[in-house]
Amino acid sequence: MENKSKLSVYIDSVWLAVGELIVAALTSLAFLLFGKFSYTVVTGALLGGAVTVINFLILSVAINRAINGYITERGDKEMDDEAAEEYAKQHGTAVQNAMTKSYMLRMLLMIGSLVLAMISGWFSPLATVIPLIMYRPILYVTEFIKVKAKARRGD
Repeated sequence: MENKSKLSVYIDSVWLAVGELIVAALTSLAFLLFGKFSYTVVTGALLGGAVTVINFLILSVAINRAINGYITERGDKEMDDEAAEEYAKQHGTAVQNAMTKSYMLRMLLMIGSLVLAMISGWFSPLATVIPLIMYRPILYVTEFIKVKAKARRGD
């Protein structure tokens, strides 16, 4: 009883990467239109997009690993409600710890990228922030497209 296919994590990451590339192109175009374009805009947008995709991969892999471990430990044996609740209390902490570690690593990675953008001079800080902010909208648009495509196919 494995948690979702491992391939689906990578497919979602590819869609996120495509969305981040679109955001990077739109960011560069906006800077160009306002006369503020330089190579740091492109490098900043690419840094922000790369950090976003890496964060998504870290989150997906960490959570899937923790949930799969939880399911594997549980096995296929039948449990009544009380036994299932007791098992969840005992082993749910491992999943929570994995999520907390993943969160801390991802936050440090984002903060590090922003600090790098601000002090290095190689990246535009604003162009670095924009892809980080666009993470959720890209995921929403991707899911919307998936739902529409499934409905069109009749799945």
